Amino acid sequence: MRLSTPIITFLCIVSYAFGATPEQSKFEKYQSLSRFRPLDLDDSTYEDLTSQPRDYYVAVILTATDVRYGCSLCREFQPEWELIARSWNKGSEPDGLKLLFGSLDFSNGKATFQKLMLQTAPVLLVFPPTLGAFAKVDDAPLRFDFSGPVVHLD
Repeated sequence: MRLSTPIITFLCIVSYAFGATPEQSKFEKYQSLSRFRPLDLDDSTYEDLTSQPRDYYVAVILTATDVRYGCSLCREFQPEWELIARSWNKGSEPDGLKLLFGSLDFSNGKATFQKLMLQTAPVLLVFPPTLGAFAKVDDAPLRFDFSGPVVHLD
């Protein structure tokens, strides 16, 4: 009986050691969630995904797809954004380039829109890596405002 306790303890420790998986990187975690479409973000996940350090690019469309905001361009662009993300995720990453796609709708990210002082949508932000071969000295995101009818988010 006394011999079985140390053996059971040893077996538990060995099974735990061999069964433990290494911790996923932030990129791998989000990549596994975005296999078929861009990540649906809220204020919290936007902050986490775009925080430093990053060894990957992040492309986020800030949009307002709810009908009450009247952004027909947002609703028209969303399926195209999803197609771009799916196509990228199905293809191979050129030379280790890592890229994640996300969508932050005004309904889920009012604090982020306020922080960025955005009053129109859609806006595309592309965050460069801050670490690794593709890192940029200036880590400010590239910003692309789409032309078209101005949609005010009040």
